[in-house]
Amino acid sequence: MDEGYEGLGTMQALIVFLPMLTAVIGYAVGRKNERSRDVLMITATAIVFVLCILSAFVNSNFEFRLTGSGGFPIHFAFDGFRVIYGCVTCFLWLATAIFSPEYFAHLENRDRYWLFNMLTLSATLGVFFSADLITTFLFFEIMSFTSYFMVIHYENHNAMHAGETYLAIAIIGGLALLMGILLLWQRAGTLEFAELYKVCSELPDKSPFYLPGALLLIGFGAKAGMFPLHIWLPQAHAVAPSPASALLSGILTKTGVFGIIVVSCYIFPGDYTWGVALLSLLLLPCS
Repeated sequence: MDEGYEGLGTMQALIVFLPMLTAVIGYAVGRKNERSRDVLMITATAIVFVLCILSAFVNSNFEFRLTGSGGFPIHFAFDGFRVIYGCVTCFLWLATAIFSPEYFAHLENRDRYWLFNMLTLSATLGVFFSADLITTFLFFEIMSFTSYFMVIHYENHNAMHAGETYLAIAIIGGLALLMGILLLWQRAGTLEFAELYKVCSELPDKSPFYLPGALLLIGFGAKAGMFPLHIWLPQAHAVAPSPASALLSGILTKTGVFGIIVVSCYIFPGDYTWGVALLSLLLLPCS
């Protein structure tokens, strides 16, 4: 990899992992100086937002992989579609971060909120910049766990009940998502988005992929608030702090929408049966 691509890889790695690093450092700082913690968190969010904007002008199609000690790759892609998602995510996160110090001034567990808020930002960006379903699943599940603590922040009866519902739906969706990924890998031989498109677009009969597709739809639909898996939404929004509620509705549900778009465009491009099924689910709550 030449120097230019190394720089692009570093930029994207910072976009995804800087909030995670800041979350840990900020938690330690906040134990001693809350003002410094707030400044650190807002500054880190602003830096990630700027990097997302810069990425839109640097390269329109760039990918890189991070491989752990066990050889497990984390694959990210850098294109216009994902950059738009990333910029919108960081903008809303920055807006809520700016107003959070005043909102939480008289509340407890501020350090915990900031910790899981920034971890959730990192996981959300990991989902939007993922280039294969394994990477998507990894960050999707991290996001489900970290955002749970934003829902139960007040720790009263209603918050804990809403958190239980949120976590239960997230677990059900995660299990369905994992099962769909395993079936898809067995039948397609790949989980890379680009390769999935090549394999599936050439198939005249996509019926072998309907079952894994349905499982993926359940997994992503649970986070998107798709009927009938939407029951966590009204409960979580009613009890979560306002900044967290804005993120839940404005961004986190869109990770599920992102997954549904990926499944529809890369596995079932132009498939009539899949399109009718999605439309039916859309119209079902209105019937």
